[in-house]
Amino acid sequence: MGKAFYYVARAIVKPLIWLLYGVNIKGKENLQYTGRMLIASNHTSMMDTLLIGCADRHQVHFMAKKELFSNKLGAWFFKSLGTFPVDRGKGDIAAVTAAGKILQENQTLVIFPEGTRNKERQWQLAEFKNGAALIALRNDAPILPVCIVEKPRLFHRTKVVIGEAICLADWTDDTLSRSENIRRISTRLRDTILNLRARQMTGRDRHENHSG
Repeated sequence: MGKAFYYVARAIVKPLIWLLYGVNIKGKENLQYTGRMLIASNHTSMMDTLLIGCADRHQVHFMAKKELFSNKLGAWFFKSLGTFPVDRGKGDIAAVTAAGKILQENQTLVIFPEGTRNKERQWQLAEFKNGAALIALRNDAPILPVCIVEKPRLFHRTKVVIGEAICLADWTDDTLSRSENIRRISTRLRDTILNLRARQMTGRDRHENHSG
């Protein structure tokens, strides 16, 4: 029932989200992938999961804080949407194992490497945690970088940029240790998402960025 519920829910929600938030997807062609994929995005608001879930034709799976699963109804609802719990702030082995299982089954996993929503008023990108890089490397999964250019607001255009999938063989170095390669992937992934936004910035964005 889980997958059917997911696609029915998406069919209902997507037109509303696209209408209310004026969603504009750049790089749609990069969503035409097959096989396992780890999507890594910046995290601006609770809307991010809906934006990515509705944009991708595949069923996508998310990590969510364990508190959302504290009652039976909440647990059923979020699990039906392909979400699984994680104990934030701890090395949650169960969540890493669940994430790996999703990728090993050639499904799509979404991770926000910042670890939590970035609540700064001006657009910023926090330092990335290494979980996304670790999970991708451990499961030989390519990474699809996504940038939500501005925090979604009702009746304003919301631009989402989908980058090209990254093969980790291009980002790793055999002379480095595993932990060094994980840090290297995290750093390059953050730079890639920053570059996706930079290419979409308007003249007004640049002016505000320099004047601030």
